Amino acid sequence: MADIDGNVVITTDERKYKTMVTDLGNQKLAGYTLDGPKINITTAVVGDGGGSYYIPTPDMTEIKNEVWRGEIAEKKVNAVSPNMVDVKIVLDGTVGGFTVREVGLLDDSGNLIVVSNFPDTAKALILDGIASKLTLWLHVLFTNVDAVQFVVDASVDNVTREELEAELKQVIREHNREDHPETELVTLDHRLGTYPQVLAFAYQYGAGMGEAGSGPAGGTSLMQIPAKAECLDKNRLAVYTTKDAARPGINKELRQLSHTEYVVLYQGNELEAVYLRLLCGEGGSAPAVPADVIAVKNMVFSAGPPGDTSVIWGAL
Repeated sequence: MADIDGNVVITTDERKYKTMVTDLGNQKLAGYTLDGPKINITTAVVGDGGGSYYIPTPDMTEIKNEVWRGEIAEKKVNAVSPNMVDVKIVLDGTVGGFTVREVGLLDDSGNLIVVSNFPDTAKALILDGIASKLTLWLHVLFTNVDAVQFVVDASVDNVTREELEAELKQVIREHNREDHPETELVTLDHRLGTYPQVLAFAYQYGAGMGEAGSGPAGGTSLMQIPAKAECLDKNRLAVYTTKDAARPGINKELRQLSHTEYVVLYQGNELEAVYLRLLCGEGGSAPAVPADVIAVKNMVFSAGPPGDTSVIWGAL
């Protein structure tokens, strides 16, 4: 929105952010004639505000602490307000290590025509291994848009090879974070007296769960998913899997099928579960069943088509 002086003002977190034409800029606008030269805006400058937030004033002739200057990437008249010009500024990955708090526009004589303060925006270097291109937009109200022209270099918005590689690395990191077993699913008190490994499989029940005490009904599918065991001691371990499978924030029920098999059920979800199998010793053999951990699993196959199965769980 604009205040009574025609400045673009945004208020957030009890702070005001203004974009305004300076006194010098308004003087040049007032002196413009149809047959005279236009105000030729050629350069953008970016600063860190001297390390703190401030509200710009129209009498400013320079920003407080310049950390970058360069060409303007794009300029267009605002689609809603014909007196507003939208200006795009792009800082590539070769510059950074500072926080953007102020932006200015200079004419071809180096005069500060427009000044704006910005919410704190960190600018990283591409050397930090992240995609670090930063795009800023200024929305400037002019009393006479026809009196102003901009020198634009669209090439500054091109993606460099280094930026593309950094962005690709960032995407790969995010992908790996989602697909790797880094989210805790459940803690097992297996009481096996050893340090087992774990296999995990995602169940999808085509016909849902059966009655109380029974397992999946029909059309069941099983797919192995990433899993990691963190042994807390010889009798307890934490199971980690992908965030999608672990579903943090959702209540889960743990059912023991045998001394090395478990199923994790999601509350309110009768169509999905996670099957866990512990592997112990050479070849994955399990030790004898502890006397105080006895369970039974009965597999009941229906007469339907292959894959149409049901499972019944119960304890002796």
